[in-house]
Order: sequence, then structure tokens, then C-alpha cells
Amino acid sequence: MRKITFSKYSGAGNDFILIDNRNGKFKEDKKLIAGMCARGTSIGADGLILLENSDKADIKMHYFNADGGEAEMCGNGTRCLVAFADKCGISKKEYSIQTMERILHASRKGDDIALEMGEVLDTLLNIQIEVEAIEHTVHFTNTGVPHAVLFLDNLEAFDLQSLGSKIRYHQRFQPKGT
Repeated sequence: MRKITFSKYSGAGNDFILIDNRNGKFKEDKKLIAGMCARGTSIGADGLILLENSDKADIKMHYFNADGGEAEMCGNGTRCLVAFADKCGISKKEYSIQTMERILHASRKGDDIALEMGEVLDTLLNIQIEVEAIEHTVHFTNTGVPHAVLFLDNLEAFDLQSLGSKIRYHQRFQPKGT
């Protein structure tokens, strides 16, 4: 069995597994990452974040969703990464963070971490998609990570696990999903 040293952080309702991978020893393994993020049977998390060296910024973020798939970045996860970098000895008041899509900037004031997300890349309003024979109106925006927004009258009646996944992987948002 392989030994992996990790930390677990929580930010604004999301939780993450963080690994200091500046030595490059943790290799991307979708099945392993999904297994580590599985709730109830493992550590459980919304995603896994690798802290890596960067030749373009102070640090590099390598982000994986809970299903093990690589993603551009995560805002709450980036704030957790800055706190983790401090614990790993990279203590700064301001950070530049390399992500898959761009360089982000974060600053610390005590325990508070502010993140500048940068420019919104795309916004498309009132997109009609069909999911399970029902027409939905969604809005798309890419803040560095593609998001689909659906306004609801009754949030409790919305099956986020099932319908959320079907919207995420809908053909309209391929190849990256949302």
C-alpha cells in the first residue's frame, strides 16, 4: 500500500484534500483521486489539489474534481491552497498562482485570503437544453472554470446529483463540460 501525506482544508462550504507535490512524486491517477475523494468510504472531499512548483508564478495549483477529472481551478480551493502553502513554508502576503487557464492573485490579511479571479472569459444567457425530456433554461459563464447557472423556484425539489451531472456533461457544453 502506498503512503500519501495529505492535509484536508475547508473553504466557504467546500472541502479539499491538499498534497504538497513540489517533489513531483504524486502522479495523476484518476481512479486513486476519485477513491480518495469518495465520501463515506475514504477521506471524502469536493476535490484534490496538488501544490506544485511553477516557473510562471509563486506556486502552481493542479486541481482535480471529486470524480478524479482534472479541472481548470476552483476559487474556494485556491484560497485553501494559499493557506496550505503557508503551512508548507511558503509564507507570503501576496501570491501569484498558476492554474491551467491563467495566473490568479491572492492576498492575505491575517486569516483572511482574498482572491482575484480575473476576467470572465465567456457568458451566454438563456441557453435552452433538454434533460430527461424537460426543457431547461440555463446560463453559462466561465470564470476560469465553466459554470452553468439554473434559476429555480424550489431548490429542494431539484435533484442536484442526477440532474446536475446531466447538465454538467450535456452535449451543449462539450468537450469540457461545465
